[in-house]
Amino acid sequence: MGEQVNQIRKINIQASPNAILLPRAFLGTVEGSMYLFCTVAPAAQDLLLRFQAKLAHVIRPLGNIEFAEYRAFRNAEREGDGPFRFIDGQLLEDFLGVDEETQQEICQGLGPSVEDMRNMVEQLKRMH
Repeated sequence: MGEQVNQIRKINIQASPNAILLPRAFLGTVEGSMYLFCTVAPAAQDLLLRFQAKLAHVIRPLGNIEFAEYRAFRNAEREGDGPFRFIDGQLLEDFLGVDEETQQEICQGLGPSVEDMRNMVEQLKRMH
């Protein structure tokens, strides 16, 4: 996230049975940002983590910093090798901006079709 959270407001929203994300809390930061914290439905966790891993290998971020390095936990006591069970919504949304051929390459071996993955990312995008 990169910002210090100073307010957490738990929310109870009844999600639909086929929802991918389950909203849990709003986070407010000292810089005035608001974030929606969600958990991923168990049925979608593996798919989204594999999808994210494939995206991270294909889509090069600004500054050419590896995704795992950029999202790794680090503080004064320890450093992680990469994110642990963390889904980066911005990286997932980047899927919509690549050409059809690249989307097919990313989706190969995941199971769902390119169109299914596009629809899933669009659904996730509507959460914010």
